[in-house]
Amino acid sequence: MNEASLVLLHCSLIEGLGPAVVQKLLPGIPRDNASQLYDWSVSDLRERCDLSELIAHKLVQGLNDRLSLDRELGLLDRSGIRWISLFDPDYPELLKNIHRPPTGLYIQGQLPQDKKSIALVGARRAGEYARVAVRLLVGHLVQDGWTIVSGGARGVDTMAHEQTIANGGQTVVVLGSGLLRPYPTSNRKLFERVVESGGAIVSSFPLKVEALPHNFPARNRIIAGMSQGSVVVQAAQRSGALITAEFALQEGREVFAVPGPIDDPLSAGCHAIIQSGAKLVHRPQDICQELSAVSVCSFVEPEEAKPASNRKVKMVQTVIGAPDVDDSTLLGLCRQPTCVDDLVERLGKELVDVQQELLTLQLEGRVEQLPSGMWKVTR
Repeated sequence: MNEASLVLLHCSLIEGLGPAVVQKLLPGIPRDNASQLYDWSVSDLRERCDLSELIAHKLVQGLNDRLSLDRELGLLDRSGIRWISLFDPDYPELLKNIHRPPTGLYIQGQLPQDKKSIALVGARRAGEYARVAVRLLVGHLVQDGWTIVSGGARGVDTMAHEQTIANGGQTVVVLGSGLLRPYPTSNRKLFERVVESGGAIVSSFPLKVEALPHNFPARNRIIAGMSQGSVVVQAAQRSGALITAEFALQEGREVFAVPGPIDDPLSAGCHAIIQSGAKLVHRPQDICQELSAVSVCSFVEPEEAKPASNRKVKMVQTVIGAPDVDDSTLLGLCRQPTCVDDLVERLGKELVDVQQELLTLQLEGRVEQLPSGMWKVTR
């Protein structure tokens, strides 16, 4: 691991510092002498990286604690897992181009070298209909050279990984936990087979982080970010698979959905996004033909990303802010969907205090949390 990546690893281990903070640090970190960050004071960080005093203090304190870094490096060495940062040339290019990509990735196995990756996600309670659909789709996609990306969960995710292996293809599992705490535990053998077959297990979380509920929107964001498009197979009206589709849409990636029986609750989510403009899939060629017209190199910077194919898909409603608040308040900042990282940074408060305020406002019915994990004021 080079020096710059080592410094970013240390930063990523500091509690309360997410990608939003790291994005501000990146321009100011000299890659040929990144360790000088350890010598910067609070005032240096505020001046060079435009950080709030609270975040700058937290960063200085965190970098003064080498114990967490030494512990993580020891675990990496003993487990054979590697960590790559945004500074590394083998960091996935598609993922690097999303808005605020993860600082780094823990990887077990081998990431695919080409850029033909597609996400396949769906319900944990998926039935035989999903199994038939996944078998049909994956067989063709693998034959066409696509890497299958999914979340390792029960149901459609498991079917996608298993079918990819059975067809001799590469698959990537993105976990919502640390690689030394793989979840679900019932899929440990499957994860081993993924690595043995030339695929990879990936996580943005430190090695021993448990699978906590708030981890999964971040996991879904990586699944969408690593893929040119996302295919949803069986999903309820409120489903984690739809969060992945939402993230794909936000990054200008293609969204596909397999329709199902109208009397099946697990068809509701797929039908909803088809009505919103997602591409209906009734044969594998529908996916390949659509994606063949999209050049991987054409993806623009996240701030300029637009939904592909001029689709009018909107899965997050426009927020109408309350007239009696301004942008210096939590309610004012939540006029547009905003993540907790941004709220902490812009308000200059502790994470726990912001979370408590959000909970209070949520109980009052004044804010709500979107499936993506972002917060917005209610209508």
